[in-house]
Amino acid sequence: MPHVFSDWKDEAIPLVDTAGAAMPTTGWELEMHVRKKVGASPAALKLKTSDGTLLTGQATASGTTNGIKPNVAASLMVMAPGSYVWDIKRLDGGRNEWLMGGDLVFEEPVTVPGLP
Repeated sequence: MPHVFSDWKDEAIPLVDTAGAAMPTTGWELEMHVRKKVGASPAALKLKTSDGTLLTGQATASGTTNGIKPNVAASLMVMAPGSYVWDIKRLDGGRNEWLMGGDLVFEEPVTVPGLP
């Protein structure tokens, strides 16, 4: 994963099924939590489709609408350098399902003057 704001915002996470086929994410309601360690509460950063900080239906190399992409204002990206964990939960249609997660390292403070 990226370690500066511009890279973080430009990355789309592809969603594929167990057979490797692209799974369209258009219209999904999701939350992404970034934490200092598994289970830490509150999350250091929470991104949501409901507030526009997480986008679905994004183009990736494996499909045109199977990506999930952060869309975070620079003012929200004041993250200390270090290791983090992230997870994504699907909420639409009455779901409450954890979809995926992983590790993330910010090697420098994520603050970029002049970005929106």
